[in-house]
Amino acid sequence: MTGPKTFISYSTPDKGLAQRLKEDLEQAGCDPWQFDLSAIPGTDAWAAILERIEKSDFFIVIVSQSATTSRPVLEEIAHAHYCSVNNAEGRPRIIPLVIDENLTLPRQIIRAVRLPFRESHYNSDFERLRRALGIEESPFSSATELDVTFSRGTEFDVEREAGLYASSLIRDQPEIARIFKKLSANARVMAGGRWSMPVPRTTTWEANTWLDARQPQAVRKSKFKILVIFPLHCGFHTGYESTERVAMEIEAFDELKYDYVGDALDIVLHSDTLRLKFGGFRELISSPLHAKHPSEK
Repeated sequence: MTGPKTFISYSTPDKGLAQRLKEDLEQAGCDPWQFDLSAIPGTDAWAAILERIEKSDFFIVIVSQSATTSRPVLEEIAHAHYCSVNNAEGRPRIIPLVIDENLTLPRQIIRAVRLPFRESHYNSDFERLRRALGIEESPFSSATELDVTFSRGTEFDVEREAGLYASSLIRDQPEIARIFKKLSANARVMAGGRWSMPVPRTTTWEANTWLDARQPQAVRKSKFKILVIFPLHCGFHTGYESTERVAMEIEAFDELKYDYVGDALDIVLHSDTLRLKFGGFRELISSPLHAKHPSEK
């Protein structure tokens, strides 16, 4: 996943909202971390929390009455503030989501620009958060056809779009969802109640690009083969994580058109047209412990 890394801080009464937020941020192209769904059992919980805060681009804290008196939340805020002050780029950037009124904010975030966040206005408030994170809405995040094309006036991040498209197919395309469910069945059983949809990773393993410089527009065309890899945490034994990986192959065809400007020595982007095509699943197994897969007999 190429989107910004975010850490979601919350108190126990706000757990449901935190989990909903994590799922929606994943679908929007973000890489969120929320303790109950992201932490690996058997590891040092506090060390994992601090490390993820340090590596995050954004620190989102759900500020409620209970959060302002929660010691873990206050310690997470303090560490995020320390990291941001000592990072040359001010990372992680702290974004308080205020869900209760008339609160006394922790001193480390009292000067931070905060967003009112109400469950009764969830969709509009989430849209404001998405813009604050710099996540542009993608047409591929809700595409369910096996071959889709979209155009816009700004350049696409091809790997990011492929990841969003793959997740959308698994979520909303019945036949793709059925295949993924079969491939991930072993991981679901071994994960028990801790199963959650994994954040995909993307990698380009084949790319060809060529330029057509004829008038009146310059056109750059590219063809990619992209693997979208879903790491499935399926079991844990004596401190070692046991995982399986399922990969989806996506074919991408990208056409960028440029207009000549001035004396034709420079060009500016006119449009980007990206076509993504489902290319099938590739099952990749990687585990320190052998776990029999449903496809094995």
